[in-house]
Amino acid sequence: MRMAYEIPTNGYTPSTHDHMGIPYSQIKKNNEHMKILLDIPDSKAAFFMELLKNFSFVKAQPLSAYKAKVLGDVKEAVEEMKLIKAGKLQARNAEELFNEL
Repeated sequence: MRMAYEIPTNGYTPSTHDHMGIPYSQIKKNNEHMKILLDIPDSKAAFFMELLKNFSFVKAQPLSAYKAKVLGDVKEAVEEMKLIKAGKLQARNAEELFNEL
């Protein structure tokens, strides 16, 4: 189960880039809250959700399977674009892409 969490950062940023390599300085701040995406085994999800309910400053919301897949697909596309920009992967032409769809 994938879950998204919003946690107040109080100005703390654990790194200079998010999980997709985007600099935090380019990300619109959401009232100084950090969003975190976690993969948690289904067998532990209920326990983890119950644990998070004890923190008044954390808003937890499970993601649907569809939203989790979309997020995974977007992350994969971003990684592929990074490889293309770095010259480690060859881009496909648009006609080839449209034929695939």
